[in-house]
Order: sequence, then C-alpha cells, then structure tokens
Amino acid sequence: MIRALLGAVTLAGGVVLSTVAMNARGDTAAGTAIGVVFTFVVAVARLSPVLIRLCVATFGAALRGFGVTGRLAAAHLTSSARRLSPVVSALVLAVALGGSLWFLPTSQEHAAAAQRRAGLLADLVVTPAAPGLQAGQLAAIGRTGGVLAATGVTHSTMFVSRDGATATVQGVDPIGLARTIDLAVTSGTLADLRGRTIAVDTLTAQALHARVGDEFHGWFGDGAPAVLRIVAIYRRGLGFAELTVPRDVLSPHTTTSVADTVFVTTTAAARRHVEAALRAELGRFAPGSVLARDEYQAELDKDLAANGWTSQIIVGVMLVYVVIAAVNTLVMAALARRRELAILRLTGVTRIQVLRMVRLEQALLVGLAMVVGGAIAVATLVPMVKGTTGTATPYIPPGGWAAVVGGTVLLAGAATMLPVRRVLRMRPVEAIGIRE
Repeated sequence: MIRALLGAVTLAGGVVLSTVAMNARGDTAAGTAIGVVFTFVVAVARLSPVLIRLCVATFGAALRGFGVTGRLAAAHLTSSARRLSPVVSALVLAVALGGSLWFLPTSQEHAAAAQRRAGLLADLVVTPAAPGLQAGQLAAIGRTGGVLAATGVTHSTMFVSRDGATATVQGVDPIGLARTIDLAVTSGTLADLRGRTIAVDTLTAQALHARVGDEFHGWFGDGAPAVLRIVAIYRRGLGFAELTVPRDVLSPHTTTSVADTVFVTTTAAARRHVEAALRAELGRFAPGSVLARDEYQAELDKDLAANGWTSQIIVGVMLVYVVIAAVNTLVMAALARRRELAILRLTGVTRIQVLRMVRLEQALLVGLAMVVGGAIAVATLVPMVKGTTGTATPYIPPGGWAAVVGGTVLLAGAATMLPVRRVLRMRPVEAIGIRE
C-alpha cells in the first residue's frame, strides 16, 4: 500500500515536471525534461507490481490460450510481480532514454534544416576561406552584373545572461536582406536594423521575456557589453542565428573580416553568368567557393549530421551504462529462478515447455515496458523538442524507433534466455538445492 502510494505521488510529480518542461525554453527545457525521465521511471519502479498484475489481468486469457505454458506464465507473473519489478524498470528506462535523448539531436537537425530551406532565398552562396571578405570585396560582388542583392554575413556568438548562456549571432546589412534571407518576422521589421539595434528569434525572446522596443542587455564574444534596442522578432533562428544585428555593430567584436558568407540573389537569365563571374572574382582576391543554393544546403546538412552524431555518441555512452545495468538486472532475475525451474521440471514440465513459458513471460513484460517506456519517451521528448526548436513535433528517422524497440527486444531476450538455458543444463535435483 505504501509502495503504491509513493508511486502515485512520484507519478504526479512527473506529470508536473512534464508540464513545466513543456512551458520552458532552451537548456531549461532540456534539463527539466531529463528529470521527467527519471521521475517517471522511479514511479514505474514503485507501481510496476500493480502494472504487471493489470497487464496479466488484461492479457491473461490470451496467455492461457497457449496451453500449460501460458497458464504457468500467467501464474508466475501474478505471484512474482514484486520480484519482477526491477526487470520492468530496467527495460522501461532503456526504452525511455533511448526514445527521448537519442532523438533530440535528430529533431533539432531536422528543424534547423527545414527553417534554412524555407528561409534561404539567395540563388548563390559565396563561402570564402578565412579570414573572409573585406568591405571592398563585398562591394565588388554587389556590383557584378545580374546581381539583384548581395548580403554579407558575419557569424559569431554572444552571451545573453550572466550565468554564461550563449546564443548564435549574425551581423548583416538590412539593405537587400529581404531578397536573400526570410527570417519569418513575427513582429517589428528588419528594415529598422540600423545603429545599436538587434533582432531576436522567438525562443530567445520568450526566454528573455523580451518584446519589440525593449532593450537587450548582453555581451559580445570579446566581453564587451551590448545594450541594443530590439526592433524585430523572428521564427527561423535555429536555421540561421538566434540573434541578428547590423554588421558594423558586430564586426569590431570578432576576429573575422566584414563577411564570412555572402548570399547572392540574381536574375534567372543571368545566374550562370553571375556564378562564373563570382568564381573568377573570388579567385583573384580570396580562396573559397561559390555554391548554388541546393549545394549549400547539402553542405550544411552534412555539417548538421556530423554535429548530430557527436551528440548521439554522448547519449550513446549514457545508454551503454543503462544497458549494462539492465543486463545485470535481467541476468540476476533469470539466475534467481533456479529452484523454481527445478521444481517445475521435477513435477513433469519439460525443458521445451519451460523455455516457452519464459518466452511468453518476456513477451508480456517487454510489451509492458514498450508501452510505458514509449509514453515516458513522448512525455520527455516533446517538451525538449518544443523548448529547443519551437515545435512540439519530434523527428524520428525512419527505422529509428524500430532500432530502439528491436534493441530492447534483443537485450531482454539475450539477457534472459541465455541464463535460463544455462540453468536448464543443470540436473533438477542439483539446482533445487542451490540457495537463491
């Protein structure tokens, strides 16, 4: 009774944390959502005996349809629900962590790529090698025949709070910006981006409780303070940058030149001519490349995928420890059944029937873990994705969820069936004398 009560209280706490994470932003959302996983898993550990009995009551008829092995499986699950709770908890933790943290980088990558594809209007992108382009070189690109607009961009980072939180920032010239980049402005206008002003993406504005007309207080990458007036708020910060300032405001605080990227919009008829002219011009004053819009998107997708793999490797290391703990739990639970399985065999149950009984038990426990762990993964992943991308719809690559499910099934099968087979190789009269 006390265990169930504690489980109910912990479950309520998980619901509250999930609600808080849903309304949080950025790192706060991610940090809170991780707490959601472990809170729900603790609740499952407390409530798993009840969950197992409910599961048997629901699917008991189906189990008994398999004959004597099904009846034995149902009886064992009901009588040993408390002892099996660590098994369910271990499997739920594996599914919940794998289904939430593993797919956060893929969701962020997908959202960033979608925002960039929707917002990049330029036909060509000039990417000079370090240190980039100077003002005269950027002006030469703008004077090229057939160029409708050329926006030089300087990328850097800014500190947005005293605790060291940072945000990406891009320095741009607002003249012609509407022809090269669409940041999806929701309030204000980028035409006012002159002097000591700044435009902020929606998620950052929400985190700072800022609106158009407010003052933004932060620090440039070199530590210089920045007091800027907010003139616009936009949605596509993940695809471009979380902050946007006039280029002449940012350039004095970076080690790069006037522009490290140039977005160029041309007329359709002059596109090939402009591309050839830019390649020739770029070859004269700085090494680099001139990419068509699709080529540039493909290059950035590769970079995002590489960064995503880095994050997934970190998550993967965490999952390795979870898997080790789960395997230990499953193996110990299987080996602890020596006496029980020996008694069954001495009463006439064959080795094949014992294996079938264990498989049916595993099927029910794994199914329960999938449902519960999947629900926890959704309750965790959705707030994290919403807080870091602005959308509550996570992106799970094709086969990604199948990999989590398949990996859990293989883990449960191998960590249970192999020890059971080892136990069954012992003579029942010997196994029955072993203390659990």
